[in-house]
Amino acid sequence: MKDVAWFSPQAALSLLVECPWELENTVESLVQRIIDGAGQKDPRFRCCHLIALHRERKMKSHSLEYLVTLDALSNLSSGNEECTLEEGPVGYGKIRLSGRLAERWGEFLLPTGLLCRDKVIERWVQLVASCAQARVGGGLRVLSARAATKALPYQYCYLERDHANNSKLEHRLAIVEGAAWVMVRVGAGEAEAKLALGVRAAPTTPATVPRCPPLAHPLALLYYTAVQTDMYAVAIGPPSSNPCPERQAIWQLWHPAFEAALDAHCEDSSAPALIAAALNALMDRLRDGVVQGSVRALSRYAAWCALRKRLERCGWLPTAAARCCASTHVAHHMLLVLDSLISVCENKTAAGYLYPVERDSLARRGARLPDAEWRADAHCLRAYLTHLHAFSAKAEDIPLTPSETLELVLFSRWESVIRESRSQNATAQYSRRQLTYIWRLARELLNARNNAVNNNHSAFRANLIQATSADEECVEDVIHVLAIMLDQARDLYLQNNYPQPMRTAEEVDREHVTYRLKKWNKLKDYYDASSACLIDTVRRDPDLKKEDFSDETNIIKNILNWLYKGAKDDKKYLGPVLKPFLDSLYTSSLENSMFLEDFDSKKCATEHEGLKDYCLGVHEGHLDPSLGLLNAAKKFAWAKAVIDFIDRSKHVGTSICPWLRPLGHRMDSFIIYMHGRTQLLAYGRGGGQMPSPAPPSLGSLLFILSDRVVNHYRDAAIDCNSSSAIDFNPSLDLDSDSV
Repeated sequence: MKDVAWFSPQAALSLLVECPWELENTVESLVQRIIDGAGQKDPRFRCCHLIALHRERKMKSHSLEYLVTLDALSNLSSGNEECTLEEGPVGYGKIRLSGRLAERWGEFLLPTGLLCRDKVIERWVQLVASCAQARVGGGLRVLSARAATKALPYQYCYLERDHANNSKLEHRLAIVEGAAWVMVRVGAGEAEAKLALGVRAAPTTPATVPRCPPLAHPLALLYYTAVQTDMYAVAIGPPSSNPCPERQAIWQLWHPAFEAALDAHCEDSSAPALIAAALNALMDRLRDGVVQGSVRALSRYAAWCALRKRLERCGWLPTAAARCCASTHVAHHMLLVLDSLISVCENKTAAGYLYPVERDSLARRGARLPDAEWRADAHCLRAYLTHLHAFSAKAEDIPLTPSETLELVLFSRWESVIRESRSQNATAQYSRRQLTYIWRLARELLNARNNAVNNNHSAFRANLIQATSADEECVEDVIHVLAIMLDQARDLYLQNNYPQPMRTAEEVDREHVTYRLKKWNKLKDYYDASSACLIDTVRRDPDLKKEDFSDETNIIKNILNWLYKGAKDDKKYLGPVLKPFLDSLYTSSLENSMFLEDFDSKKCATEHEGLKDYCLGVHEGHLDPSLGLLNAAKKFAWAKAVIDFIDRSKHVGTSICPWLRPLGHRMDSFIIYMHGRTQLLAYGRGGGQMPSPAPPSLGSLLFILSDRVVNHYRDAAIDCNSSSAIDFNPSLDLDSDSV
């Protein structure tokens, strides 16, 4: 770590640091001015809006984390030949520039035309350090990771306070350059903001697409929907333990919106959220040295990856209570996650979740630490497990609560229903709702694969024997999805049944292990050959070409018929592999198809469309922002929440007043400033003292509401045509969208 400089700027701070959300807004205001100042000094480093990585995480650190994007570089590999993302080591990529962009960024390019990460970071740190006293820049433009994916030009806006009447405070800043982050420290340890520099990108090859579970997994729809969100090439290099050429040009791949969507899928009171909260608190205790020593190398993100692996593994368990991670199993899952973290610290195994990267890539703050530090962390975790064991031996058994007892009973009844509904001729037992769900899965999977613009070497194509003519596109869809399912069933069978070498000296039989490995490889080759024969048979079937594929469920029905037929006819190779996959697919479709409408409703498509119309109307000049917001409040929950939020802010003398201003290097949004007092404050409110809760994102709010906000107002049974006030829930995060 290297201290660059100390500054004492005369920054105009809008808020006092009396509570956490006020402190967050104070830091964001300082960071925004620094980033705007850097963008004005060098337009190549302009950033339209910051991405707050900490807002939607279940496991949050004490530092505020922001991703600063280089908007001067267009979306990598999105059709722009002058700026492309090339494949690098697992979890990393390279940025290649050409044409005008190469001329503009010439001082940062290597002779091979690749963008040098170290040179870009060096210049950016210089700009950030020189702008610590900057007083330029606009208001806060900070979005959550999922909200940033919805922030299309001219379709979003911000809400923030007016800074005119607030006192000017003076804060001491420190700009510190780290291995992975640039830290902005405020005051005497009051707060710390970690900044990372990145470029928005699109996947180019299957290696750059994060791993997702097979279609038969209960969370497959969530994964294949969320994986289509933005990814970023971040200026963090690979660890020294990963030898690779042109290290200076390698950037780490991040998917903040994908990770936020996985966390947001679980409610705060759910078992996965409770495990995440326990892990988060445990990391604090371990770093404070509560038991023996303190953790130095292990990061919260590594713990999050271990938790996600455990939750994914739960989806394959046989019983419903285990698949759904019942609340009575929280302690069990917590111990298994800690066991996996000990294994990561002791062995150089793949520790990443989205990408199978090694543990050094997930080290705390990107530090490059020796193996001795990892072994010390493993010793610390073991000591804490010993402490927990000693504590549990003295504690009394806690009886189940009525809700936990009811939960287990419901799971048991549901398991009986699934067992009775499954039969040998399972294809005929698929309901139309299940077929719709499976087709939705297949469609999202194809969309995710199509996002990889250079995806010309997919694994399923190796099984295709001949090309399909142009007039048989529907048959090609059947072949495409069928081949993907065959490959996923094979990979799942390999994962669950691949022979593992023995560990103890007494059990080691190298000849036997070698025999089993050769036998499995031979079985795998025969399976691939049988799959190719099945695909060829499907392609040559004359009855398939006569099918009516205008109904999408008919495509899935034909695919399932052929899969069950292949498993029945080839009991030696296809049967043992396809049967467990089809059983899991049937169970997951039966469980999740009942909630497909709820899954779609959480996207708040109507709310987004209303926000889009409002913003476009303001930009085009035919809609008054204040009156338009009042009219929108009669239809949409986001407008109701904004009106109520402004009304709740009367104690600080705020109201709504629109002001159009350019943001960054383009004018694609506008800010609604709140200042003074206007008659709008009387909207839906009588006299009386109003409470003053405020959400954590008071500084700037993207008008994209989470499903919790929408459900809050929907459950309250509010008459949209009335002007009655709506009770504001301070726990609702108004700047997050929902998947």
